[in-house]
Amino acid sequence: MIDWIESHKVTVDLAKWAIVILFAWAAGVFRLAGRFLQRPKLELYGPAGFCYLQDYHDKDEDTKGKLAVFVINPVIKNPTLRSFEIDRFFLGYRCKRFFRSYRQKLFHVSFPARPTKKMGDGLKILPVYFTNYGDGFDEKCTVEGFVEPRRVRAAYSMFISNTWGSWDPIVKNEKIEIKLTATTIGEGTLTRKVKLPVVTKKEVLDDFCNGLYDYVQTPNTWNLAKV
Repeated sequence: MIDWIESHKVTVDLAKWAIVILFAWAAGVFRLAGRFLQRPKLELYGPAGFCYLQDYHDKDEDTKGKLAVFVINPVIKNPTLRSFEIDRFFLGYRCKRFFRSYRQKLFHVSFPARPTKKMGDGLKILPVYFTNYGDGFDEKCTVEGFVEPRRVRAAYSMFISNTWGSWDPIVKNEKIEIKLTATTIGEGTLTRKVKLPVVTKKEVLDDFCNGLYDYVQTPNTWNLAKV
């Protein structure tokens, strides 16, 4: 064998290069296939959001329930070479019902004003999904539904429920577990669960978004949901 290899050096060298080229081609094919097989991802980071929980008493119906305001920061990652569009978000939460927990499909509710965060002596304007305010920040601080290839989209979204009885959310270790669903045009449905910290001070709402506490007391913002 050694004698044959030494007497056919040119053939052996060509074979080596052929093997190298074959492996490089195969690696490229698998890498390209991997890109096409990748799917967009929906991610949620619990500490970036919160759930404001308030006891509520409906005098007309003589019922006691819970007003829950879910503020979350959905992150859409698109590692693919394809663009797609977010149709809408639905939010469900773990409630006291045994069989239909997480079955709520609350719609996104617009903030009354742009959310902000204190940064030293100034305020940072936080991005939101879908809502334009005509204040000169729409292009930079409003995330529309279109997601380009190899891009990440992240912004805040809000959902509000007013319930009683077995539809009230379950609070465990001062957190409420939610399930967010993003329906898309072109990439199917994306889902994610996360536990949100519970807050009960109304100042948290107004510190996050000016006028938010009074806004969520309005019944026409409650339980906007898919039936």
